[in-house]
Amino acid sequence: MTPDDGRGYYPLHLRDANKPEIWQPGAWSLLGGGREPQDTTLLDTVRRELPEEAGLEIAGLRPYAVEHAIGTDGTLVPIQVFTGSRNGDPSALRLTEGVMLAWMDPGKLPFLTMAASTRELLQRHAAEHAVPAAGLAATAGAGALGVRAGRPPRESGWTR
Repeated sequence: MTPDDGRGYYPLHLRDANKPEIWQPGAWSLLGGGREPQDTTLLDTVRRELPEEAGLEIAGLRPYAVEHAIGTDGTLVPIQVFTGSRNGDPSALRLTEGVMLAWMDPGKLPFLTMAASTRELLQRHAAEHAVPAAGLAATAGAGALGVRAGRPPRESGWTR
């Protein structure tokens, strides 16, 4: 997910720890998940996962980047990252998976436990979408929001 709340902060999901069957247990991650049989496209996956994981409905989602990660079975997995816009109070989001959801300043990314590829993606997005200091008051609560979506687990080995 390449999110931004208008202040340049990103919503990150702290994944459950002590669950070796999930990808990156105990790490900060983007919201998202694997493609399921009912998902015709990866956009369908994103539209299903955001409401499931955090009660989010995002209009205008569009592809941002394709990243690669190591799946739970050790294979290289392509992950489509989407971006979109969201207005609203992030504290009102309802997290249904994991430990917590927090809006993070990109400057804190080096200090968080997360996949290097996720950190690099967020740092790149932050550099491309810098929020001017003068515009903070005018744009608070609005910004780009994204999600990661993997290929079907049977094709990629990536599971949630």
